[in-house]
Amino acid sequence: MNTPTRQSISALIAATVMLGLPAANAWAAATAAPSTARAKAKAAAAKAKAQAAAAKAVPAGRRTVVGPVSDMRWGPVTVTIVVEGNKIVNASADLPVHTARSEYINSRVGPYLRQQLLRTQSGTVEMITGATMTSESYAQSLQGAIDKAGIKTAAAYSPTRPATPLRA
Repeated sequence: MNTPTRQSISALIAATVMLGLPAANAWAAATAAPSTARAKAKAAAAKAKAQAAAAKAVPAGRRTVVGPVSDMRWGPVTVTIVVEGNKIVNASADLPVHTARSEYINSRVGPYLRQQLLRTQSGTVEMITGATMTSESYAQSLQGAIDKAGIKTAAAYSPTRPATPLRA
């Protein structure tokens, strides 16, 4: 081939490559954009779904939850907890009083069990010697309140804990 033909062919190839690259890049960008947009939309939907599930699992704000009545020999025990987010911020118990002795015991046991609850943030409370039935009923009602509130705690009520002596 003569030189002008060779130069023409080279120029034609160069022009084709130069013109073809932007077209190929534009085509790649056009085909990649929808998949990227779909991936972003899918990720945003998954994030929104996770946030909705988290909001549903732990209701915002302060709420009061009453545990189930736990009957024992001396009467019913009911624990009420105040929950903020996923944390127990206050608790009270309706403990039975049928004698002066039970009133004295419950005046000591109630605040002690409440203190344990607020410290441990769980249904795990120590059984108290001299108030074993009250301690067990408190723990059962407390665990029911925790379950009803839908909060996750470190440990659940277990009736096989060692007893703590009640000091008079």
